[in-house]
Amino acid sequence: MKNIWLVLALVGMGVDWAVVWKGWGKIKYVTKPLALVFLMMWFGSSYRSGWLMVWFGLGLIFSLIGDVLLLFSYRYFIHGLGAFLLTHMFYLFGLTCCLPAVTRPFWFLLGAVICLWG
Repeated sequence: MKNIWLVLALVGMGVDWAVVWKGWGKIKYVTKPLALVFLMMWFGSSYRSGWLMVWFGLGLIFSLIGDVLLLFSYRYFIHGLGAFLLTHMFYLFGLTCCLPAVTRPFWFLLGAVICLWG
């Protein structure tokens, strides 16, 4: 059942692209958020628990909020950008929460590579 949400999300994205390409402005208000809702349903059915679920789930929620804010009015443009900023921060937290600890020699080698590269 969880794969049907992914298929619906991909179909929703394709329909949204077609709507934008054809210039059907009013339908865009439904197709844009709907694709993300299907993606959220797939994510919710695929992962059970843990910090990845929290961070990426929050990222998807704020991405939906940002999409909706940017769809309706230019008056909410900054709010939509703020929602997308939080989205990217949550994704970064999710990507970095489970990384192993980095030791001092790693930072030394990274600094040396950056200095030699530049």
